[in-house]
Amino acid sequence: MDGGGLTDTEAKTLVTTVDVVVIGAGPAGIATSVALKRAGLTSFLVLEREASVGGVWRDNIYPGAACDVPSLLYSFSFETNTQWSKVFAPQPEIRAYLERCVDKYGLREHIRFNTEVIRLSYNEADAVWSVYTSDAGVIRTLTVLTAVGQLNRPSTPTLPGIENFEGSAFHSARWRGDVELKGKSVAVVGTGASAIQIVPHIAQIAARLMVFQRSPPWVMPKPDRSYLENEKRRFKRVPLLARMLRARLWWSYESGHGKVIAGTKVNKAMETAGRRIIAENVRDPQLRNMLTPDYPLGCKRILLSNDWYPALVRDNVTVIGDAIERITAKGVVTADGTEHPVDVIIFCTGFKSTEFLLPMEVVGRAGKRLHDLWRDGAEAYRGTTVPGFPNLFMIYGPNTTVPSSAIFMIECQVNYVLKFVKRILRDGLVFDVRPEPMRRFNAAIQRQAAGYAWMSSCNNWFKSASGKLVNNWPAPTRKFFWLTRFLDASNYQITRR
Repeated sequence: MDGGGLTDTEAKTLVTTVDVVVIGAGPAGIATSVALKRAGLTSFLVLEREASVGGVWRDNIYPGAACDVPSLLYSFSFETNTQWSKVFAPQPEIRAYLERCVDKYGLREHIRFNTEVIRLSYNEADAVWSVYTSDAGVIRTLTVLTAVGQLNRPSTPTLPGIENFEGSAFHSARWRGDVELKGKSVAVVGTGASAIQIVPHIAQIAARLMVFQRSPPWVMPKPDRSYLENEKRRFKRVPLLARMLRARLWWSYESGHGKVIAGTKVNKAMETAGRRIIAENVRDPQLRNMLTPDYPLGCKRILLSNDWYPALVRDNVTVIGDAIERITAKGVVTADGTEHPVDVIIFCTGFKSTEFLLPMEVVGRAGKRLHDLWRDGAEAYRGTTVPGFPNLFMIYGPNTTVPSSAIFMIECQVNYVLKFVKRILRDGLVFDVRPEPMRRFNAAIQRQAAGYAWMSSCNNWFKSASGKLVNNWPAPTRKFFWLTRFLDASNYQITRR
């Protein structure tokens, strides 16, 4: 690419020029980078704000951290791992798998660690993006591929008095391994996906554990087990067997898609099963009532655990349903005025999942700011492109989260985006999605979402504050596969540089 059109700021700064910039070195960034290399495209940089790869699987190191999707499905189609220890692999194995992929495909030479992207700015004169980074550098590139994920910015509630707490307080995604929990009084705030993995472990070592619940989750049994050694030997000897099992797992999730559509037979049957599980595990009627959701199954993410309810009925565990009013030097005060003395507070309160691409500032054509357009909730054409931001593509963007494997959706998007990147670099093209296809696509998303349990009255991380579905894909994943299989050039304004 040519290097014309430098701004005064850029002219005084160290400027790097590459064909493609990938932002993020988590699963999406790794899948994107491997696709670029396999296509013979080598002029690219991966910008990673942390010191290592792995994304969500690098950040979440709390005890019990594991995937809630079978690992043969939650892995790349181009890199089958035949040696998973369990059906649902623990965090260290998944992170090690991602590290191996980075090394096997020679990605480290392309990654710039400890480099956060502050601002993206499009220069219409030469159709080039300027990428401003935390080290005061500027990278000029023909195309930007964002792969920053949705679960990377912890959401910690602002509670009055937290600054006066004399113990240790931290978010589950910023785990403090130096904080002793054995024999302590511990508060866990939240009952979501992280909490159901953390609580059973802490319950075994803490003197007292208080679980502060806003609303109870629907929790189903986790069909987990260790793979037998002879199974792993067969997988290694005949990798096709592992790939066939992966395909079968994918289809089982596809065929069970109706479980997140409110009122379907499978949805109602799972609710009945969920209530039966609570009744079988929780004898205390008051606690059983506290742990029974009052919203349709699927409104929040359906959680999998075999030891959640057994942990909550232990003598040293208390579930507290009153809202937290404030924090004191010694503990947590709830709305009923009770002070609960604790030594440690662990926030399992999720992530800022609806704030796509923040805190980056993204400026497109005519000074248009992406987050101004997204004031009522993020949206993109096929989860990937937005009008006015040419040659900017999102991997794992708005409306691409699914109840099954995010990796499947990521690979669909990568294959779609790669078709554009090849044309951009080969023919010097600029692709800008047209407003009308974008409008139709997102109107269909919201229309299709109406029947899903996600849109019920419960609070969840799938919707924006205005009630717009911004995270989830409201259809089977095979539909997204077909939508991203071909380059639909007619829906884009195409010009030459």
